[in-house]
Parts: sequence; C-alpha cells; structure tokens
Amino acid sequence: MLQKLGRLDDARAAQVRALVIKKTIYGRDHYEVAATLTNLGIVLNRLGRLDEARGAEERALRIFDRTLPANHPHIAQACGNLAATLEALGEGKRAAELQARAAAIRAAGR
Repeated sequence: MLQKLGRLDDARAAQVRALVIKKTIYGRDHYEVAATLTNLGIVLNRLGRLDEARGAEERALRIFDRTLPANHPHIAQACGNLAATLEALGEGKRAAELQARAAAIRAAGR
C-alpha cells in the first residue's frame, strides 16, 4: 500500500522489516523470504537503486529455484522482475534470457 501511495522510502523500510521477521521465523532460504526479497527489489527498482534491486532479485530467484517446482509462477515473476532491472542496468543479453525463461514458464502453465 505504501508503494501505491508513492511513499517508496517507507515501503522500502517496511519490506526490510518484513525480511528480518521472515528470516527469523522461516530461515534464510525459505520461499517466504524470497517473496519479500521480490517485493523489496520492486521498491528498490522504483527508487532507482538498481544495484540493490538486482541483489535482492537475484537472491529471490536463487531461493525460488531451490524451493519451488521449475515451472512455478513465482519463478516466472522473479525472472521478469530481474530482467527489467538488468535491462535498466544495460545488461540486455541476460535480461533477454530471463524474459525467455519467464515466457516459457508462463506458456507451460497454460
């Protein structure tokens, strides 16, 4: 909600707090932690903190890859989010690879 209201710094702080809580409850490599990292990455991207967004999004994808089935929609979403950040960072080739992976997952789910 904070993000939708344009309060991006507050949204980032809330996601960081949620991340600490989820790591404490679930452990560092749980998919709930990855979901929060995904949300944090989105906020960081919107704040223009692209390197930090990339780090959060890459970590989220690694966790999802280890904890979810290969064709899970969360993996497709994580690939798409990371691809957008990488595109903004000028890494078009890797972004395109991730977009293709996301598209293949989404096509398999239909």
